[in-house]
Amino acid sequence: MKTALLFGATGLTGRYVYQYLLKEENYSTIRIFTRSPFLHDEPRVENIVIDFEKLSSYESYMKGDVLFCCLGTTRRKAGSRENFRKVDYDYVTRIAEIAEKAGVKKFLVISSIGADAESKNYYLRVKGEMENFLIHTTIPQVVILRPSLLLGRREEFRFGEEVGKQIYSLLKFLLIGPLRKYRGIHAKTVARAMVRLANVDTIGRQIVQSDQIAILGRVAR
Repeated sequence: MKTALLFGATGLTGRYVYQYLLKEENYSTIRIFTRSPFLHDEPRVENIVIDFEKLSSYESYMKGDVLFCCLGTTRRKAGSRENFRKVDYDYVTRIAEIAEKAGVKKFLVISSIGADAESKNYYLRVKGEMENFLIHTTIPQVVILRPSLLLGRREEFRFGEEVGKQIYSLLKFLLIGPLRKYRGIHAKTVARAMVRLANVDTIGRQIVQSDQIAILGRVAR
């Protein structure tokens, strides 16, 4: 029996990860870290309300087997480049540092297709830098998922994402062959793939592109 740690349970992908974890019998404890209380009536679920500015204070709660990191925002929602980087890089890497110290065996994280530390696009550059940090930790298994445009209904409105969905709906038929990995993917599919990958032993570091995620998400239970 394992302990699962989940960050981002209230987000688009994270809430599906939470739902699928509840169906997994191999986790005796599912510990969720949120900014505000997470209402539930599940005996296996523990909710730790945290201050992300003081992550070190919660080190004792971050002992577990598998950590699912679904944190992410946009520059528009964050209000500035600095605040965006704080969520998508600072928080994620700090969580990884604590998890590494706590002996977490597997770390799964949602990144983005096109993530590249040398990219001129700020969003993709930050994602790439985050990936590089994780790759160089001593956590035994690191799995990086790079989904394309995430489909699904968010609780908050993201203008850029909605525009992207409209454009995608018009151009989807062109995304075949090598371009297939750029097809939009539903957050539920990403979550299914993420939970399934957590149950498969991997060696070292694994980067899973969007088209591979789609396959894993379809065949996962």
